[in-house]
Amino acid sequence: MVVGGGLFVWRTFGSHSAHTDAPIGTPASSLISFPLDKKPVPGWRLTAADIGLPPDVTVGALFTSTADHAYFVADKTDPQGLSPMGWLYGVDIHSGKLLFPPIALAGFRGYPLGECYGNGPAVAVCLTTGDAERGLPQTAWVIDLEHGQITFTGPTDLNPQGTSGPDKYIVTAIGNYFGETRLVARREGEGVYGIGSNAQRTWFVPGGGSIFDSGYRQVTDVPAPTIATQNAALETPDAPYRMFSAVDGTDLTPTPPEGTIIRRSLVYNQGFAYSFRESGKHDGLLFYDTKGNLVGRYQDKEHDLTPVENPVMPMARVPSKPATWQVFSSAGEPVLSIPAPNAAIYFKVIGSKIFVDQGGTEDRWQQWDLQTGESGSVCQMGLSYDYVGSDGSVIIVSDGAAPNLLRAVDPATCTTLWEIAESEERKGLGLWRVGTGLIQHTEYELTQLTAGP
Repeated sequence: MVVGGGLFVWRTFGSHSAHTDAPIGTPASSLISFPLDKKPVPGWRLTAADIGLPPDVTVGALFTSTADHAYFVADKTDPQGLSPMGWLYGVDIHSGKLLFPPIALAGFRGYPLGECYGNGPAVAVCLTTGDAERGLPQTAWVIDLEHGQITFTGPTDLNPQGTSGPDKYIVTAIGNYFGETRLVARREGEGVYGIGSNAQRTWFVPGGGSIFDSGYRQVTDVPAPTIATQNAALETPDAPYRMFSAVDGTDLTPTPPEGTIIRRSLVYNQGFAYSFRESGKHDGLLFYDTKGNLVGRYQDKEHDLTPVENPVMPMARVPSKPATWQVFSSAGEPVLSIPAPNAAIYFKVIGSKIFVDQGGTEDRWQQWDLQTGESGSVCQMGLSYDYVGSDGSVIIVSDGAAPNLLRAVDPATCTTLWEIAESEERKGLGLWRVGTGLIQHTEYELTQLTAGP
C-alpha cells in the first residue's frame, strides 16, 4: 500500500509472526502502578542497621530487580584502599523484608572500580578491578539470588562495564537498567561471549565486539530485551551487524531476500530492524520479530532512510524537505511523522507519548501523541539520565541542576506537581523505580513510596 508522501509500505507476516497486533508506546504493565498526581507517602522503611550492614556503611545502590525483588550492593574501604569490602543483599519490594542477610564480598571495590549485574532473574555477577600495587586481584563473584549464596569466587579477566581497552574482555548488561539483565562479555575485533556459572566465557558470536545500547544507564519502560547487536568484524566491514540472543548466543542475523543488502541494525521492544539496499532504489528498513521472522518492510521512493536508535519503537530519519522523524510500530507500520529540524536529537517514549529533545543545554522536550499525532507542550525536564519513572500521565525526574531534588511534572502543562528535596535528614536522596513501584533512598535508609492521599 502507499502511505502519504510517496512512502511505500510492503508487509509480509510469516506463520510464526508475533507482530500482527504490534503495541504502540510503552505497556501499562511497565509503568508505575499508582497515580502520581499526589505526592507519594512512605510505606515500609529499612535502615542500614535493619539490613545488617556494618556501622558507617551506606545502603548502597540498586543494581538489578525483578517484579517483586530488588538487589543492592554496598561497599566500603579503608583510607589507604587496602581492604575493600562489599555487601550484597535483597529486599522484597512489597513487604520490605530482607530476602537474605548481606553477603560479604571481600575485596570488592565500589563503582567505577567494581560493579554487580544481574545475569538472568536469579543470578548476580560482581566484578572488581585489580590493583597490583595494593595486592588486590581482579576478582569475580557469582551469587545465587534465590538462596542468597555465593556459588563462585575467583580470579577473572572480565572487566566492569564502561572499562575501555582493545585487548580487554568488558562486560555489557543487556536488558533494563535497574531491572532484569543478561550479562555478556565483548572484546574489540573478536566478538561477544556468554558468561557462565563460574564467570567463565561460554557461547561465542564472532564480530566486531562493539555492542550498541542506546539506553545505557537510562531507565526504559518496556520489558527487558534479550537480544542485542554488534558491529561487523574489521576484516569484513561491509558485512551486516550481527544480531544475537543474550540468553544463549543464537545468531539471529537474517538472510535478506535475494538482491537485497542489509547493513545497520536496531533493537527495540518486541523486535529488531535492518537497513537494506536494493539496486536502483532508496535505502529502507526490514522489520523482524525477536525470533528472526520477517514481519514488515518500509521504503521511501524518494529518500534514503537513516535508522534512529530508540529502545521502545523503531525510528528513521527521512531527509525530505522539510526532514522528518518517522516512528514505526514493531511490525513496521508507520505510526507518526515528526518534524526533524535537528539531526542530532534524542527521544523518550512514555505511555502513548513520544518526547523529542529540542537540543541545546536547557533539557527542553516536546511531546507528541502516538495515537492522534497531535503535538503538545515543550517542557524543561530531564528525560534521559534524569528520568525516574511515570504512571503514563505524570513524569518523575531528578533535577539536572540539583540532582538531589526530585520533582513530578505534568507534561500537559509543564507544571511541577510536587517535589522531594534533600535535607539534613535525607542526605544522598534519590529514587528508583523497581517493578511498578518506587523506592526512595538516602545514605542510610530505604523507603517504599506509595500512593498519596
